[in-house]
Amino acid sequence: MHKIKIKKDLFAEEIELGKGAVILLPHATPPIIKFLRRKYKEDPTCIKGDIDFLFSFDGTGINEDCEFFL
Repeated sequence: MHKIKIKKDLFAEEIELGKGAVILLPHATPPIIKFLRRKYKEDPTCIKGDIDFLFSFDGTGINEDCEFFL
């Protein structure tokens, strides 16, 4: 299963993900995917897991045009 584990508390205006949370990427919404990508770019130590899948999945299906660091 493609998943991400949150290593540090992550906050945005309407999103909060606490340390220890596990995100199953195939079930994540596009806003969560974008949020996780942005946070990873800001601090690569804030999450761990299937980073390649995070940057290739758009929340609705595999996005084959997506580059690893958009």
